[in-house]
Amino acid sequence: MSTQHNNRNSGAGAQWFFLGPNPLSSSSMATNRNDPLYYIDLITFQVEDCLFRVPRSQFEKESEYFQELFTVPAPNNKPDGLSDEQPLVLKGVESDSFRQLLRVLYPRDFKVKEILTVGQWACVLALSDMYRFPRVRALAIQQLDKMIKKDPTRRLVLARQFEIDPWVLPALKSLVCREESLTAEEGHRLGMDTVIKIANFRERCYLSSDRYDYKWDLKKVRGEATLDLTEELSKEFGIA
Repeated sequence: MSTQHNNRNSGAGAQWFFLGPNPLSSSSMATNRNDPLYYIDLITFQVEDCLFRVPRSQFEKESEYFQELFTVPAPNNKPDGLSDEQPLVLKGVESDSFRQLLRVLYPRDFKVKEILTVGQWACVLALSDMYRFPRVRALAIQQLDKMIKKDPTRRLVLARQFEIDPWVLPALKSLVCREESLTAEEGHRLGMDTVIKIANFRERCYLSSDRYDYKWDLKKVRGEATLDLTEELSKEFGIA
């Protein structure tokens, strides 16, 4: 039966209603059960010297690595991560990189989309690849694809590092056909072998251009090359 209580000391004539049994009564507490969706276990991670305490559910749901890890029996039946005193330690990971992954897994404001920089999305990509979060990895690739369309060097580096095959050939074509030569920084990021191959293709593009002699002509546009870049680049760089 419903119970009504008037709060006359509020000054606003407010009324408080309690429907059903008193939620604080001992009889009510004895019949409590855990909600299957919103009774959430927490887990504590230690990354470098920083502790992170978050719901465990996303790691179980999204990560093949952590799904397997959580099924391994713990010594003395005391698994890591249940307390700050015994956290689950993640080695070889930077705390700020892990923070970016958590921003994707646990947005801080449901109304506002998390805004990550290219470098932060690259961190998310690296950790989602390492810990096998396939859907997070796909999201990171999708976001980076939009953000670095005009940076073929970075696309090529990431494509090779994380096996993003559709990015490789278009990035190589851009580096071969663009007017600007590779910078020292780009050369360092790509590696000597790739730099030499790209330089070789750039020269062949010029020599294949329609002109009267074989002297360098800096006014020529490399995109006019008649060389079949798709087939030749695929052979040279072993792209299937």
